[in-house]
Amino acid sequence: RVFLDEGRERPHLKSYTFARNADGLVHWTERADSADEYLAHLETIAGHIDQLGDVQDIERIEVAGPPSELEKLKTNKYLAGAVYYETEEGWNR
Repeated sequence: RVFLDEGRERPHLKSYTFARNADGLVHWTERADSADEYLAHLETIAGHIDQLGDVQDIERIEVAGPPSELEKLKTNKYLAGAVYYETEEGWNR
């Protein structure tokens, strides 16, 4: 709940969604305007992430965006092991 509440306070976050399947696997999606804004968000929630303790239960982190924005994220410790996808086409509302 703390992540959702903090996310609402960040105007640069365009969406923030948690979904759970029948096996209890959680899919967490965030969408931001830029890597810099997302990194600022990660710094804000870092204490909460650290309180979760062992994050071995995270199956996969996927990050999509323009190549120049992805490069800014690759050294962040909370995104270690992430799979990066370069966006090619698409649109947002």
